[in-house]
Amino acid sequence: RIRKVTASTGNISTVAGNGAAGYSGDGGAATSAALEYPYGVALDTASNIYIADEGNNRIRAVAQVKATPSISAACSPNPITYGSQTTTCTATISGGATGTVTWTINGGAWTTTSLSGGATSAGGFSGWNAGTYTIGVAYGGDSNNNPVSSSTTLSISKATPTVSVFCSPNPITYGGANSVCTISASDSGTVSGTVSLTYNGTAWATLPLSSGSATATWSSTSGIGTYTIGATYNGDSNNTTATGSGTVTVNKTSPTVSLSSSVNPLIYGGLSVFTTTINGGQNPSGTVTFQVNGQTFGTVTVSGGVAIYNGTNEVWTAGSDTISAIYSGDGRLLNNPREPY
Repeated sequence: RIRKVTASTGNISTVAGNGAAGYSGDGGAATSAALEYPYGVALDTASNIYIADEGNNRIRAVAQVKATPSISAACSPNPITYGSQTTTCTATISGGATGTVTWTINGGAWTTTSLSGGATSAGGFSGWNAGTYTIGVAYGGDSNNNPVSSSTTLSISKATPTVSVFCSPNPITYGGANSVCTISASDSGTVSGTVSLTYNGTAWATLPLSSGSATATWSSTSGIGTYTIGATYNGDSNNTTATGSGTVTVNKTSPTVSLSSSVNPLIYGGLSVFTTTINGGQNPSGTVTFQVNGQTFGTVTVSGGVAIYNGTNEVWTAGSDTISAIYSGDGRLLNNPREPY
């Protein structure tokens, strides 16, 4: 046999030979081989052992066998969310391995890192699309360890955007300027696709997003009241669906009332014609009540924004009188204080 003494422990172990004289075992385990009077031993720089097997007229070699280390890879955190979140992937190799690890993503080259203490890491993935990625790690080996490889998976989940609705100007006046509603869907990544709008639960429109936003115009003639504008973002390959809402208010118009007479001064008991014009809003309706010194003498329906009283002036006495026109308002216009004449 060829025996070895380990200097650090003093342990003795058999390196080659099965204890029987002979010639056998080439290509197999060295400790199962038969030697015939081994005479000398030498080592090379790779720790391969060379034995002068004198009885067999051979130089027998015991090759240094490299270890095949275990290798593992994992990413943490995992999964991550699309956008700005990042992760670190770590490869760990046993047996005091040294050297480098080559990383791949879905089979394509990524980066090469060096081992330190049997481990090495690579990270990033900010802004990568949502999906599942195969992270490959390949250890190139060293003088004591064979090359090995492994892989792990990294999942990037869809993000959930924040959806907002902002209408301006708000409130608006019936028949006046319209309100422009801006709908935004945003997160730390890029948001694309469409957004579906409702008002008070009724379908309104579906609009494409541009740079994460879209605009819709709310008409000032939509009717008096406060409307809830709902927005549903319909998602894309990197973002889930999400909802948001806002409000827009349409207030009544405050009109102006003008009063004129085609006859002035009047003659008691004669004909009088008073014309009231309602200015403001869209197609004012309702009635105008005419009074003299606080006493009603006629009520006329507004038509085309105008109410005309045409009748005799028997309800007042000769002298100087105050004539007033009081507009009743409608569903879109506020009552206006009386307009004296």
